[in-house]
Formats: sequence, C-alpha cells, structure tokens
Amino acid sequence: MKFYLETINESSKFNAIFNSTQTILIAIIIPSILTMVNFSLKNSTIFLSTIAFVAFWFLLLRAIDSMGKETDKMKVMLRLVNECIEESD
Repeated sequence: MKFYLETINESSKFNAIFNSTQTILIAIIIPSILTMVNFSLKNSTIFLSTIAFVAFWFLLLRAIDSMGKETDKMKVMLRLVNECIEESD
C-alpha cells in the first residue's frame, strides 16, 4: 500500500495526466460553448446558451475540484500509512 501511494503521489506521469486532463477539459468545453453563443441569433437562444455555458463551466470546475480532492486524499493516506509504519517499528 505504501509503495502504491508513494508512486501515485510522486509520479510525474500522474501529475502530467492530471494537468493534461484539466487542460483538455478547458480546451473542449470553452470553445464549444463560445461557438454556440456566437452563432445564436435569437434572444431566447442566447439566454439558453448562457445557461448552458454556466452549467458547463460549473461542471468543469466540479471535475477539476474532484480530481484535486482525490489527489489530496492519496497524500493524506500516504502520511497515515507512513505514521502507522513508524509506530509499528
């Protein structure tokens, strides 16, 4: 368990995947929403596009927050495992 947590927390690949995922989410959601807003001609469509933009933006922030919390949990678990190992020695 300790080696698994150390690998995840200290892995440059894991951090790169986490950062890449954030970048990809931003790169996909923002231009698609802006395109949808720019091609809207009616006021009702603009209003719906704005609601969709806000919803997708919160979805993006929620996904990034969730990934960050998962990383923080792994770091806390590693600390706890290290403390348990030190106490048992």
